[in-house]
Amino acid sequence: MFIDFSIIVPTLNSAKYLQQTLNSIKQQDKKLNIECIFSDGGSSDNTIQIIKDFNEINISKIILYEQIGLSKALNSGFKVANGNYLTFLNSDDLLAPDALHKVKYNFEKSEHSKWSVGLCENFGKKNLINKIVNFYKSKSLNILDFKLLCINNIISQPSVYWKNSFFQKVGSFDEQLKYNMDYDMWLRMISISKPLRIYSTLSYFRRHNSSLSHQNLLKQFFEKYETMKKYNKNIIFIFLHIIISSIVILIYKISNY
Repeated sequence: MFIDFSIIVPTLNSAKYLQQTLNSIKQQDKKLNIECIFSDGGSSDNTIQIIKDFNEINISKIILYEQIGLSKALNSGFKVANGNYLTFLNSDDLLAPDALHKVKYNFEKSEHSKWSVGLCENFGKKNLINKIVNFYKSKSLNILDFKLLCINNIISQPSVYWKNSFFQKVGSFDEQLKYNMDYDMWLRMISISKPLRIYSTLSYFRRHNSSLSHQNLLKQFFEKYETMKKYNKNIIFIFLHIIISSIVILIYKISNY
C-alpha cells in the first residue's frame, strides 16, 4: 500500500497530552494513507496503552520500544518509515486540521521542492508572548535563507515536512545533540535546497513549564550556538546569533516563558 505520510511521534511518559496529539492526526484527510511510528523511550505511565488504543482506518501504526534519547528515537523511527513525505510530531503538539492535505497539495504543485516549511502557532498560558513569537516567525518566513537561519532558528519544527528521498541524501539526526537536532537538520537541508514555503498554519506548538525547551533553556541555546558554528564561522553571523539569542533568553527568563 502506498503511504503518503510517515509521522514519527517520540514519546516518554507522554500520557498527559498524547491523546490530543493523536486526535489531531485522526482529523486529517481520510483519503491520505498515514503511517504513525511511535518511538518510545521507556514510558511507565499510560502512554503505551493510549498508543495501542489509537486506531483509524487510514492510519497504520508501528511501535518501537526502549529508544533512549530524542535523536536516537527519531532516527530509529525514520529508518523504518515508508511514507513519501516525512515529519515528526512531539507528543504534546498538534496538527492543524487539513495540514497534511495542504502539504501534499503544495508539494504536488512544486514537484522539484525537496522539503517545506509552514507556519506554526505557539499556544499556552503566555498569550501575549505567544502572539509576538507567532508574528515574528510568520514574517521571518518571507526571508528565510541559510544566512537568516544561522542568525536565529525561525523554523517551527512541527510544520516542517520533507521527501523521503531527500532525507536519504541529507542523513540522520545527530545523536550527539540533545535539544537542537532539528536545527542541525534544517541547516543541512537549507544548504542543499531552499524550502518550499507554505503560508498556512500547519501545526500548534504547546508551550508549557514541563517541556524540554522550557526546562533546559540555557543548555538549549548554548547547544544551538555550537550547532550553528559548525556551518558558519563568519564572525558577523556569530555575533548576531549571540545577540539575538541573548535577547530571547532575557525575555524568556523575565516572563518565565
